Amino acid sequence: MSASAAVVGQIVTKPASAGFTNLSGISAVILGLSKKYRSTDSSANSLDEEFLGLADRWRRNTQFFSSVSDMVLDPSYQQIIGKGAAIIPSILRELKNGADHWYWALGAITQENPAKDTADGDIEAICQAWLDWGKARGLVR
Repeated sequence: MSASAAVVGQIVTKPASAGFTNLSGISAVILGLSKKYRSTDSSANSLDEEFLGLADRWRRNTQFFSSVSDMVLDPSYQQIIGKGAAIIPSILRELKNGADHWYWALGAITQENPAKDTADGDIEAICQAWLDWGKARGLVR
């Protein structure tokens, strides 16, 4: 079982402080992400397109949900998480367009929480912490 598949199987817990629960036993290799996944070739464009399609479907499916736990259990959101570290630049680019509930996916994939010192429920601050995290790693400008 891949790390991504294991994350999908464990994402059923409720989010903790700053919207992320530490998922036990799953570790993502973040070192070198900026070199490994910063690509403009057709595979990166294809992954971006796939992400945008899944994100659009996720928003339609969950537009009336009030529970973040229910939102992140949507199959489209889970498919995004299942893409693993390669999808991180796409998620970060989407966050630049506006705050949304991508922090859970980023936390599940990376096993990090740069928003741990932000106020619970402050989606803008949580998303900004993730954007700063991505900028520090060269994953987003």
